[in-house]
Amino acid sequence: AARTAALRLATTELVLLLDVDFLPSTGLHSTVAGSAAELRRRCVEERRLLVLPAFESCADACEAAALAAGGKPALAAAVVAGRARTFASDGRCGDTCPQGHRATDSKRWLATDGAYSVEHEEGFEPFVVASRRLVPPYDERFTGFGRNKILQLWEAARLCGFTFEVVPSHFVVHARHAAAHAQRAVLGDPAAAEPGPRLLPSIKALYDRARLERLRAACGSGRGGGGGGG
Repeated sequence: AARTAALRLATTELVLLLDVDFLPSTGLHSTVAGSAAELRRRCVEERRLLVLPAFESCADACEAAALAAGGKPALAAAVVAGRARTFASDGRCGDTCPQGHRATDSKRWLATDGAYSVEHEEGFEPFVVASRRLVPPYDERFTGFGRNKILQLWEAARLCGFTFEVVPSHFVVHARHAAAHAQRAVLGDPAAAEPGPRLLPSIKALYDRARLERLRAACGSGRGGGGGGG
């Protein structure tokens, strides 16, 4: 509901769909403001979702703010030194890892100076710059943790004709913190007497039902393509 409210209250043509515990790299706003016409063409006319690769520090090796402020060369050096890595590549976010950011191909991004296109895959949930008016809304039946971003971007790619383009210079960095209550409720709490996933089966069932609803609606309206993976 909070994400939907944020989209409704936004007044700009383009929006950055980003979780509150991430920091954008320094200069992102200036880049967007300075290239507004070109970015609008790509996001609106060409229906592109501009992907910002997501990273995090390894343990407490370095601060998120320092990584975000240092730019791409400093981030690349931190990755080589083992002080930073692709976000959630350790698998702690449950069964949607590493698919959440795998298609972004962080190794390729670190080695290139140009933008490149990537294909959607099941579970993909990158952080993107998008057209506020065209990007599908969030499904408010999802509360707390799990699969609402995945559903939104699945619908964008499979039914609304969006493509993904990884931007060459900017990125986002996760500010590490203890697992939130909502995440523990879905994936389970290792410290609990019964640490296994609790709400995950119901979240999965809702996700499958929501996709089927959208596929049926798309077939009825004549829009959209294939439904992707299971």
